[in-house]
Amino acid sequence: MTISKIQSESINLTDSFGFTGHVIQSVTATSGFTNQTINSATKVHLTNMTVTITPKFSNSKMLVFGYIVASYTYVSGIAIYKNDVTLISGNTGTTQSGGSVNLWTRYIAVSGTTTSNCIPYPFMYQDTVSNTNSTTYKMFANSGWDGGTNNFYFNNRGSSDDMKSQSWMCVQEVVAWVI
Repeated sequence: MTISKIQSESINLTDSFGFTGHVIQSVTATSGFTNQTINSATKVHLTNMTVTITPKFSNSKMLVFGYIVASYTYVSGIAIYKNDVTLISGNTGTTQSGGSVNLWTRYIAVSGTTTSNCIPYPFMYQDTVSNTNSTTYKMFANSGWDGGTNNFYFNNRGSSDDMKSQSWMCVQEVVAWVI
């Protein structure tokens, strides 16, 4: 087996370089034990669920992931916004109030409620960047169906305030390629 030795003179460590598919930075946000009741068909920002990141490369991918702890009545959804614009659009024909651009929508058909327990709902989305400007990602939720509204209990089980929890999100920059 031949082993090659890289000479220090052949590498300029001040150059920008990276390896495809590697995470080069991570920024996280934790909601804390802040709970929030949302009774709105319009999307509402979830308290403390905001991450701002400045990409190092204009062709990187941003992996946005985490979990939202919640309970809700009937129908609810979450959405990721990038610089105050939803990342998912184009879903038409839904009867979920304000829900045409959700990352996910949950529906409880049996009793119409999940307020007896707190459930962590994971999410993941890969975004593409085109510049190295500071970018802000925010999590939103709504709860409504066919023109009506329901309750979405962020970080808690119903309004009882006895199962306070924390939600979490992370944005990681992943190198697409660097020359």
